[in-house]
Parts: sequence; C-alpha cells; structure tokens
Amino acid sequence: MSTSVPSFHQRADDDGPINICGAKYSDRPYTVTKAYATAIQRKMDVFQQRTDTKKQLFFTLLTVGGVTENVYRLNLVDQVVDLDGLFSI
Repeated sequence: MSTSVPSFHQRADDDGPINICGAKYSDRPYTVTKAYATAIQRKMDVFQQRTDTKKQLFFTLLTVGGVTENVYRLNLVDQVVDLDGLFSI
C-alpha cells in the first residue's frame, strides 16, 4: 500500500526538530536501496519547502525485523524502530 499525496502537519508552538516517519514491511531485515533513499530524500525536501521550516529533519523507519546496515541506511535513516521497540513498555 502506498500513498501519492503526503500529509504535512506543523504545530507553530513546537520548537524542536521534526521526525519524518516511514514504514516498511519485510519478512527479513529491510534493505534501504538507492531508489528508496532517493525517494525519501525527495519527500523530505518537499516537506521542508512546503512547510518553509528551518527545523532539523530526522528520518525514522518503522520495520518488522530491523534494517540491514548499508551506506543508504547510514546516510538517510536516523532512527530505526522495530516491532519489539514499538510495543515495549
């Protein structure tokens, strides 16, 4: 499932950085490809332009089984949250 229209919401009273979140399902650790990294960077650029924010953007990736380490993951993904991390108390 994918969406073609991003939904951007910005609160004027929040002075902190902004986390942009993405979710990927895979039955094994997800591998961030060059194409996916390019698409996410483009979406972050559009977000920054349309909201006219000067805040720092972080990309968080939600996955079922984690992410393999590669150059695209290291350069783009700031935080990985897997299902164990999402549902832990």
